Amino acid sequence: MDPEPDLVNGFEEFEVEEILDHRVHQGETRFLVKWKGYSDLLNSWEPEENLGNCKESLADYKRRRNVSLSKIGILHEEEENSDINGL
Repeated sequence: MDPEPDLVNGFEEFEVEEILDHRVHQGETRFLVKWKGYSDLLNSWEPEENLGNCKESLADYKRRRNVSLSKIGILHEEEENSDINGL
């Protein structure tokens, strides 16, 4: 059974277990989120504005991936180019 979300100011709020990946689509950075207590089948791509209450998870992700959120789109493009060029 899935856990019940917390209610914060009348809105359901789910706890982030871990941020797994990121991508840039049409200029918007989205993060692949693993929700605490839920199956991996329910992982979802979320824009940063939906992750306002998990700054620690974002910071952990940045440290693990050695990226700056302000440069994440540029880094993502460089990663794709290096994959294509075999670098």
